[in-house]
Amino acid sequence: MKQTLSKFALGISALALVFTVGAAPVEAASLKLSGDEIADAVEHGKAHHDQDSTAFRFAYINNLGYGYPNVLLRTEYLAVADYVRRSEYQRSYGSQKVHKLTDERIESARREVDGKLQFQVKVYGPSEDFMEGYDFHLMAGDKHIMPTDIDKPVVADHSGFKGKLAYAATIIVDFPTADLKGDETVRLVLDPPNGMGPSGNRDANFEAPFDLSKVK
Repeated sequence: MKQTLSKFALGISALALVFTVGAAPVEAASLKLSGDEIADAVEHGKAHHDQDSTAFRFAYINNLGYGYPNVLLRTEYLAVADYVRRSEYQRSYGSQKVHKLTDERIESARREVDGKLQFQVKVYGPSEDFMEGYDFHLMAGDKHIMPTDIDKPVVADHSGFKGKLAYAATIIVDFPTADLKGDETVRLVLDPPNGMGPSGNRDANFEAPFDLSKVK
């Protein structure tokens, strides 16, 4: 009887350990990819090479609505996986059937982000230089993080709309990750130029939140 109870107690302890381990987060943004994570990103891109780009990037997109900024978060994982997806699609259905997927090209895709959090922000405005007035910062809890680089186009493109949405520009904003763990919620804060805030209010910023625990 004592032996049976001992085995039962051991089984309960083992089960408790399984639940304790299982309670840990299963995903978090990889701020710096390991070799195994790069391999996983490559396989993810290959497995979904015929998926629509928006569907493939869905977890990394924050669309604030018609006429408002559209924000894509790019981690190293997404940069590699998305490159592989596009490359595999071209080889399967496009004109680049001889385009080989090499380690050098995969590494080049990873270096586009290279340990940063990168945001591609599409914004709309009334003139070809409206995006010059945009500023950005990142909030992670009470941490206020400034960008390391902001790449704005020289001239905005025609959007196909009229009036306040006549032009569109994609701005690339990089943030350091030294103060991030990769499992928190961050908020990209867009500070628009005069008159371009929500409802034309200069003092109202746009905010695009991302839960890093739900992406790689």
